[in-house]
Amino acid sequence: MPASNQVHRASPASPFFPLTSALWGLWAAAVCCPQTHSAQPGHGGPRGSRVARTGLSLLLVLVAGAFVPVEALAGVPARRELRRRPLQVTDATSTTVPEVHVAAGVPTTLAFRVAIKPEAVLVADAAGVLPERTRATTTSVLLTPRADLPPSTVATLTVTLADGTILPFLLTSVPGEADLQVDVDVALQARQAPESAGALASVVSQLQQKLDECSSTAGTAGVQKIATLVSQQDLEKPQAFQRYDIHRLTRQNQLLVEAKQAYRLFGVTYIVLTVQNRSASKAWVFDRAEVSVQGGGATEDLKVSAAVAEKMVALQPDETVRLVVAFPTPNQSATHRFVIALREKDGNRHVRLDDVDL
Repeated sequence: MPASNQVHRASPASPFFPLTSALWGLWAAAVCCPQTHSAQPGHGGPRGSRVARTGLSLLLVLVAGAFVPVEALAGVPARRELRRRPLQVTDATSTTVPEVHVAAGVPTTLAFRVAIKPEAVLVADAAGVLPERTRATTTSVLLTPRADLPPSTVATLTVTLADGTILPFLLTSVPGEADLQVDVDVALQARQAPESAGALASVVSQLQQKLDECSSTAGTAGVQKIATLVSQQDLEKPQAFQRYDIHRLTRQNQLLVEAKQAYRLFGVTYIVLTVQNRSASKAWVFDRAEVSVQGGGATEDLKVSAAVAEKMVALQPDETVRLVVAFPTPNQSATHRFVIALREKDGNRHVRLDDVDL
């Protein structure tokens, strides 16, 4: 047989050995063998040509199929659906670990509505398909695995918020879908960090409720205190109930202060004053009151029992506030006079009202 008809067989170890043998056999039958390649007159020459053409066609089909990848013959997996979904972390769900679906080559972004600590983002991956260093900003985390996570592997992501709250996530790979972006909304109340904005807002709300409650019962509380004061008095001793009109006025440090009335009840003197801020631009904040009594060549400082302003906020320009100063009624004669001083908080705009006759 000529050298061109020699068949080089594939190694038996090759997976294509049976297919290669069959291809070379068809080549020899369709092209190289005289019985099919040469036509004899009167003995079915056209039929021999048709056989040859049929063999060549079959040969080309088989050769094309031989070079198709095995993966294509076995079938490719269905494409994953990329999803963007919301994820809310609340007190009701705080005991469960939310899942994040990751896939090979798919960048998954976790977007947070609150600030996180990028340096405190941790990934625990036993399979080693996630990069050792995870890209993160103050509001997002990016995950790009090199391969799907095996079903038997546990991988976790731990994110620490700026307020110290720690959020764990379970990373899994599921067929058919992957998370392209997960919008994480943290709405914790009972389990949030003490310094978080939500916790501070809750504390402020509670304090506001208590303040409103105190304001609503202030009148009743005052009546109760007066009733308690009356019950503690010695009924055998004379009691003085006095009210005085006072007209003592002073202008100092752009403040107009006037002593208007005085009450004496159960051994306590109450002075009612008005304070007007005459400054065009500076506010005034009341700090404390000081009272002394002068007479007989001596001055005695009195202990102020209470100093209550109508509103304990900054007194803006051209505003007026009413102030009540209470102190124990001293033993005095007709020559004694009182001195009332009002001190500004964190300032030097003080006022001194001298020669107040009670």
